[in-house]
Amino acid sequence: MNGALQPWLTMGEEWLRIAVHPATFVFLALLAVFYARQVALERRLFFVRLHSVWRETLQSALLGIGGGVAASALLVGLGVVVHPQTLVAVWVVAVVLAFLRFRYLCLAYAGGLVGFAAALAQLVPGVFAVSPLAPLGRFLLQVDVPSLAALVAILHLVESALVFLHGGQGGTPLFLRSRRGKLVGGYAVQRLWLLPLLVVVPAAGGSGVSGPAWWPAFGSGAAGWTVAGLPALIGYSDLALTRTAREKARHAAGWLLAYSLILLGLAGWARAWLPAALLASAFAAVGHEALIRFGRWQERGRLPLFQHDAQGLRVLAVLPGSPAEAMGIVPGDRLRRVNGMEVRTRLDLHAALSRNRAHCRLEIVDRNGEVRLAQRAVYATDHHQLGILLAPDEDAPYYVDVEDTGLLGLRGRAGMRAARRFPEEARAKAAGGPRESSETASP
Repeated sequence: MNGALQPWLTMGEEWLRIAVHPATFVFLALLAVFYARQVALERRLFFVRLHSVWRETLQSALLGIGGGVAASALLVGLGVVVHPQTLVAVWVVAVVLAFLRFRYLCLAYAGGLVGFAAALAQLVPGVFAVSPLAPLGRFLLQVDVPSLAALVAILHLVESALVFLHGGQGGTPLFLRSRRGKLVGGYAVQRLWLLPLLVVVPAAGGSGVSGPAWWPAFGSGAAGWTVAGLPALIGYSDLALTRTAREKARHAAGWLLAYSLILLGLAGWARAWLPAALLASAFAAVGHEALIRFGRWQERGRLPLFQHDAQGLRVLAVLPGSPAEAMGIVPGDRLRRVNGMEVRTRLDLHAALSRNRAHCRLEIVDRNGEVRLAQRAVYATDHHQLGILLAPDEDAPYYVDVEDTGLLGLRGRAGMRAARRFPEEARAKAAGGPRESSETASP
């Protein structure tokens, strides 16, 4: 009876160790700082707060716990064996790669690179036989490449679910410059999740638990196994210019799910046939990069959503708890008439709202072209634009530059910086003529 309960007792002990692990508290602090900087950027751009730091941090932590339980069930249930020295090597490589591009901190790149080198060393041992590379070769011979590929696949599988459920919530509205130089609206879709993970590791001295004949499905080279707990931090970052934040996140989640399942299948193939480990490792890194570039290509091929047109003013965001939210206005809607007056500029909107300071009547055109009417009493404490944040016009005081850079060049938040736009007279004077200029400032 005690033998049957021992694996469950061991897992319970590891969950408790994760809860008091110093890295858990460090990651929670990072979550709070991450969302605090998001709120600070919102205040700088729009002079209002759209999100709560503590609510966003708590949501990310709770959803991360659910994701960690799901990932742990897959990792332990399938027997994905993680050798501690392999995990350390992957994290070291990930940090080094992050100095080239911040997004390379993702486990897909470092795991793919380490796995590819290990598979090459195991298939062609002579590659690392020369004396300077001999210690590296001995280490790579011990790497379980199928398990490493399966670990990357399962973490991204859980990430796809978190992106689908949570990725589109709390996106930060931004003003950006399009490829044609025009200011457009968009969303920075950025999320972090803290995952408590249980992983299978070789037991000291060959002792430990055993399972069915097929278990562990990923892993070999040890007589016994146990589980170990560790906290992990995963994230998702994207820009939504041609879709809403929720639409972009759910679209990305579908592709991420396909990537994860393909990689998991390749990892299983590598378990049966070692040369497939090269393909699995290459796909881990190259496939992930292809997803990012494919998403960017799709964005370039579509018209920006959040820009004004002849039919009215485009709504970029709606403040929580505002009159606009109560009237059912959502991002992507267009305001065509306000209090019977056509609105084509921000000044038109202010003039129309001033017609009747106690009540407003809106004519709204949704993204399907359907017209609906909404009306509501207006109170002195309400937001001056009913809680509506509009897409930018040419008089917008700020816009955001998005930088694809490494850790050393990282400024602002995740490669973003707010750029102050000069008034027309100051711009011409500073530039010495009609040429456009800008002054940059860290958000």
